[in-house]
Formats: sequence, C-alpha cells, structure tokens
Amino acid sequence: RAQHLSLQHNVDLLIRHTGRTVALSGLLIAVAYLGALSLPEDNLRNAGLALGITTVVVVLVNLSVMPSLLLATGNALTMPVSQVPSLLLGGGRWPGQLSR
Repeated sequence: RAQHLSLQHNVDLLIRHTGRTVALSGLLIAVAYLGALSLPEDNLRNAGLALGITTVVVVLVNLSVMPSLLLATGNALTMPVSQVPSLLLGGGRWPGQLSR
C-alpha cells in the first residue's frame, strides 16, 4: 500500500491494476468449464454448467465486493503485522485468564 495516498486512491489503483487480470483469468476458467457442455454425458454437462456459472459469479463478487470491503474496513486489512496487537498474534493473555 502506498503510504502517501488515501485509502480510496489505493483501492482505485488496486482495481485498475488487478481487475483486468482477475476478470480475464475468471473468464478463461469459466469458458473451460462451460466447454463441458459439449460432452455427451449429462452429469458432466451439468457439472460444467454449474462450475461455469459459479466462476462467473465469484469473479463478479470479487470485483465488486472486495473494493467495498477494503473501503469499509479502512486500514484494518492493510495494517502492518508490527501494529497488530500482540493478543491477536498469540502473545499476551486473554482478559480473565488465570495465571499458573
């Protein structure tokens, strides 16, 4: 994450640089799964159709929900590990924990 840029600008850069790659790879995988529609076996056709549709939905969700999630959570997901409280990393004690 670029430290001198705003969170909104960083998310815009993320979508601009990775969105096309995610969309293209998802499209190629969906086309490969949908290629199973040409097979003679009904089970394989149905599996190909289900997997192709699922891939398209997952790509659309990834391209639309992830930027929103990044903007909604602020810097919590991009916080350096050194700033995460030691309690979350296994250090420290939980409140009310008995010492031995």
